[in-house]
Amino acid sequence: QIPLEKKFGFVRIGLVYVISGLGGNLLCVLFLHSIIYVGASGAIFGLLGVMLSELLTNWKMHTHKIDEMLILVVIIVLDLALGTFPFGSNFSNIGGFTSGFLLGFVILTRRQHHWLNLNKSNTSQKQESYQYALRIISFVLLSVG
Repeated sequence: QIPLEKKFGFVRIGLVYVISGLGGNLLCVLFLHSIIYVGASGAIFGLLGVMLSELLTNWKMHTHKIDEMLILVVIIVLDLALGTFPFGSNFSNIGGFTSGFLLGFVILTRRQHHWLNLNKSNTSQKQESYQYALRIISFVLLSVG
């Protein structure tokens, strides 16, 4: 999470952490009426979700794309497997991950122009449009959720 804080600042990442924790706990409350779960796993999964959405949104800017994707997927799968043990709640994990994933598209989008100028790449405005489309769709899904 420290590289994300360096790129986007602690305020944005803190906001993602808090909102993801709320989203995870909300999903847990909606599905588990008789059991009370407390913890930060939803918020932590939100950070994993935001890391994944940042990787997907800024795919061309990363140098070790496949390695980063593989590491994230392994961590997510292992953490979800741990959530199946007694006294664990995958509802909170999934709610936090989904919230963080969608929030990443909404508030952690970087413009591609600086990176494109550094690499002398001649790509069209598609990357910007792609980011805006993801931002709008994610904002709508977060609002509905």
